[in-house]
This record gives sequence, structure tokens and C-alpha cells, in this order.
Amino acid sequence: MKLDAETQATPSGSPVRRRRDLRTLVGLGVAATANALLMLVVPQAVAAVFFVPLVGIPLALVLFAAVGVVTSLSLRLCTGERRVVAGIVAAIIAFVAAVAIFAQTPQIPMNWIPWLGLDIGFAAVGPIAVAAVAITLPRWWIRLLGATLMVVAIGMIAGGQIIAAAEQRAAEDEQQRLATELAIENTLDTGLYPVTSAWDGARTVHLGPGGSTADAWLVTAEGGVIRIQTFADSPDTGRAELPCWLMHPVSGALDETVTMDDYMGVCELLAEGNWRLVDGSAVALTFEGHLVMVSGSNVTDFADRGGERTAIPEEIAAAAAHLRTASREELREALVVVAAAER
Repeated sequence: MKLDAETQATPSGSPVRRRRDLRTLVGLGVAATANALLMLVVPQAVAAVFFVPLVGIPLALVLFAAVGVVTSLSLRLCTGERRVVAGIVAAIIAFVAAVAIFAQTPQIPMNWIPWLGLDIGFAAVGPIAVAAVAITLPRWWIRLLGATLMVVAIGMIAGGQIIAAAEQRAAEDEQQRLATELAIENTLDTGLYPVTSAWDGARTVHLGPGGSTADAWLVTAEGGVIRIQTFADSPDTGRAELPCWLMHPVSGALDETVTMDDYMGVCELLAEGNWRLVDGSAVALTFEGHLVMVSGSNVTDFADRGGERTAIPEEIAAAAAHLRTASREELREALVVVAAAER
């Protein structure tokens, strides 16, 4: 910024320069105090903007313009110099600071002092505006002081918003964690537990509880993928056609037109409640009160589950011979993994 003639002509450290600097500081102090008092009116202006916009908006514009006028007049009275730019800067920064402060706690009153009967939430706007004005003045150390105060003000405003945002995120995360934990506990208490296999030739890679069905996926030592589905009771439970229809649907729905004649040469009874497709690609049996189907997977499934191929009939039969219901701990671990993946 170009220095005025008096400043250029006055040696640094001279009595005249010191008096001039002192008058400038006094002017800034008067402006900061006057603007802080003026900002006590801001809450009424903000409320009016929301509830009576036609009145509130002009009032707010006049109020911030008054900050510029007060700042310019304060410097003029104390230093004898016209500071039009300082007034404009003060008006603009006052508006920006007021918006930033209000954004942190968008409510009126913001910081009510009962014994004063005033809301002082916007009082800091006045000094902040004057700190910005100091940056426009000739003396380097006054500029440095103004810049330092602006950095502090920005840090306090931004820091408050950052802290508030972090606290909100932490509260939301905690709420989500509690909701997830409650959902997991509810599923463990009321959900259908999946059936898997204790056969040592395969390992369980996924468990999925459900309402009407629950899944378990296994991968054999040779890379074959087995799917074990557990079915809750339905209106069709007890029909001889149900196990065969689940393993090899002959129609879109299991209705009265589906009979065991449709499964001649396709599905055979092994023992009471145990059925098998004749090609060995699936087995259905009753285990611990639920109908369970053990089968190979389709092409996309075995790739998704980390296998190399669908299970062969011998692997399916071996897994079906060693069925067990997943434990509560196993199911909890699976639910936690699913919940983490969904976040």
C-alpha cells in the first residue's frame, strides 16, 4: 500500500511518528468499542431477517453500513485523516464475521447475559472488523498486529466449527454403532440361524442370517464352493414336493399344479425327510426342525466366494452328512463384518 505524504516525511521513531501511531491505535480502539456496542443490535436484525424480511434485510444492511461509517469517523476524529477504504473494509468484514459466527450456533439469542439483558454473541464482530481495517493502514507493525488478530479470529471461528462438526460426527457414529449393535442383538435373538457343515474337507467363508432363509457358503480344500440354505417354515412346509421344488423348480411358484410326477427321474427320496437330485447336484433334508438344502453354486457365486468351481456331488454329500447350526458367536462375527462393510 502506498504511504501518505506525512508518513513518508516523518522519520521512524520520532516523537511525531509515535504520537501519530498512538492516535491511530486510539482510533482503532474507539472503532472496535463502538462497533462492539453496535453489534448488540445484530440479534434483533437477524431475527427480523427471518421473521420480517422486508424490515430485517434493510435493517441489517444499514447496521453493517453503520459499522463502516463508525470505523471511518473514529479514525478521522483521532488521526485527522480520511479512511474511506477502511470504512468499506470494516462493513464487509463485519458482515462476513457475523455470518460466520451465526453459522456456528444458528439461534437467537446466541449468548444471552441475563444481568445485562443483552445477547453479546455478535460483539466480537466489531473488533474483528477493526483488525481487518488495521491491515489497510500504513504502519507495518499495525498491519502485522491486525493480521495476527485476524488469524486468531479466523482460527477461533473455524476451530469452533471444526470442533462442533467433529462432535456431531462422533455423536452420529455412536448413534450408528448403538443402532447396529441393537440390530445385531435382535437378529441373534429372533433371526433364523444358518446351518453350515462340520466336515473337515471344507471351511465356512460366509454366514448370512435371514427372515425366511439363511445362507452358509463353504469352500472345499480343492476349491469347490458349496451353498447351504436353511428355510423357515412356510405354508408349504410338509408338502413332499417342497424339497424337490427348492432343489429343481419346475415352475415359477409351488402351486397345486406341481406334483411328484413332475420329479420322476429328477428327485428321489433317500430316507424320511431326506431328498436328493439324481445327479447329486443338491441334497435337501430336515435338520433340527428346519428344511436345509445343500448344493453347488453357480458360476458367478463360486468366483464371489473365493472358490474355483462349483462343488461336485461327492463334496455336497460329504458336507450334508456333517451339518451343524452356526453358533451365536460365529453369527455375531459375521453380522459385524457385514455391518462394517455397509458403513
